[in-house]
Amino acid sequence: MLLEPNSTAPYILLGETFLKLKQPIQALHYLDHAVKMDPSNYITHNQLGQAYKATGQLAEANREIKLAVELQHRNDPQPAGR
Repeated sequence: MLLEPNSTAPYILLGETFLKLKQPIQALHYLDHAVKMDPSNYITHNQLGQAYKATGQLAEANREIKLAVELQHRNDPQPAGR
């Protein structure tokens, strides 16, 4: 896999791969790098939350998963009349 310096996709994929291989510490390394490159990517925050959960860092996991949900739904239409 080519690690392009301006693209988060390879870092996210490596993070997902390390999670599947049950190596969450390695996953954290790549996912943290991807978040620094693009802090508004909800997929990265979700994967980072899974990695934190796998390492037992539940407060960090909850924070990242909550942020992922907020980012994913930030452009959803809001109900009118309230």
